[in-house]
Amino acid sequence: MDPLNSRCSRWFLAGAGGHAVVVYDALRASGWLGPIMVGDDRPGLDPGRFPGAELRCPALSETWETGTCIHIAIGDNRARKAFHARLHDAAGDLATIAHPKANRAASSVIGQGVFAAAGSIVGPLARIGRGSIINHNAIVDHECLVGEWCHIAPGAVLGGGVCLEEGVLVGAGAVILPGRRIGAWARIGAGAVVTRDIPPNETVVGIPAERHVRDR
Repeated sequence: MDPLNSRCSRWFLAGAGGHAVVVYDALRASGWLGPIMVGDDRPGLDPGRFPGAELRCPALSETWETGTCIHIAIGDNRARKAFHARLHDAAGDLATIAHPKANRAASSVIGQGVFAAAGSIVGPLARIGRGSIINHNAIVDHECLVGEWCHIAPGAVLGGGVCLEEGVLVGAGAVILPGRRIGAWARIGAGAVVTRDIPPNETVVGIPAERHVRDR
């Protein structure tokens, strides 16, 4: 997985929370030595979390120079999608960032604005939709389909042929057995084992993941 984009002359990371720290580290680890801006709408950004970066508040306080690559470094799926809507008229395509220790099969397809953390694996013929996150040591096995704005948390495993619709959160250490389909904006609890299809907007926990928590 190519962690950088050759057309970039500088990077803008939207968001300054914990996920942004991980993305910033991956960008530096991949060898990027050029300028990085980190923008957030919350005041009081801590420069110690992003050494060498230029901090911006509010996040969208300027027009974009040619060659600026933009990545939305926000862990929450709905917030990430909402920020993209704000960017629509101000910027072009989102840029993908991958840690150099992320692994991707050559036959996989990675959408715009995806983040792949260290130790993550994307298997053969898998497809990752725009703006999704494959976090530390997460595994997306062969022929999976991950929709836009999903988040596969650290250590989670998608068996072969799993389909995630838009906005799904798969919690840390969760396992989805092969061939299951998870509906849009569903949430899979940390450590859960999913043995059935999950309807949209449902939150499930447990082993197996049969306990319904609430509709969103």
